[in-house]
Amino acid sequence: TVANLRGVSRTAISVSIRELEQHLQVKLFERSAKGLIPTEAGSIASFRVRRALGELRVVQQDIAAMQGSMEGTVTIGALPLARTVLLPRAIASLLEQHPRLRIRTVESPYETLVAQMLAGDLDFIIGALRPDRKHDELEVEPLFAEPIALVARSGHPMLRKRKLTRASLTQAQWALSRQGSPTRELLARAFSGMGLDEPKPLVETGDLALLRGLLLQTDIITAISPQQIRFEIDNGSLTVLDFKLGIPAREIGITVRKSGIPSPVARLMYDEIRRQVEFL
Repeated sequence: TVANLRGVSRTAISVSIRELEQHLQVKLFERSAKGLIPTEAGSIASFRVRRALGELRVVQQDIAAMQGSMEGTVTIGALPLARTVLLPRAIASLLEQHPRLRIRTVESPYETLVAQMLAGDLDFIIGALRPDRKHDELEVEPLFAEPIALVARSGHPMLRKRKLTRASLTQAQWALSRQGSPTRELLARAFSGMGLDEPKPLVETGDLALLRGLLLQTDIITAISPQQIRFEIDNGSLTVLDFKLGIPAREIGITVRKSGIPSPVARLMYDEIRRQVEFL
């Protein structure tokens, strides 16, 4: 419970809540047999308090930076297209320069990460930028563009064909991301443009480790950004199939809260990510 976490009595917590409700002149929690359930006003207040606490956590970093010391934690919302190569390289390089820094990543769907960032729990999000960027509180910085390609294991029967055809794609076994995901929607659009029905996947998954295993051990193919399986492509265990889908490259970039002031550590991380893009 909150009381146990804070080392105070339940009575003290209840009194504080009542005082806050009286001050705001609104009910923040409904009391039930299961405990306290936030009202709509309580959820709004919680969101604002979390954001304020997030800003206060940065104060210590600001003071340390003013004194010439870089320390503290940066919390990054990490989307799939940045997790394999770009983000690990940037983190490794930054820690080599500033070993007292701490990096925390959060892996969740985009919408969840946005909500956490707006509440002050994340410094920024890195990964594929959404086509619809009309959000009053978000600001994006594109870093590079990454195409979507068809990928299969080396030695896949489709590689023996002189030329892949549309018929080859309709007969293939597929593993794809979940319905409604950006890559899935782009693939559906590409197939529709070729006059074909969208592939019916044998497996739907957003787990990259599972997808890698399926690609390496079966004749399943997928549509994916090559950055996500860069190491397997480089060592020759997976191959990009020679077929142009006609899907526009997806922009990879950083998303931040427009009204937020980044901490010194977050700014260091931004700069290192931008530097590492040059080596991709």
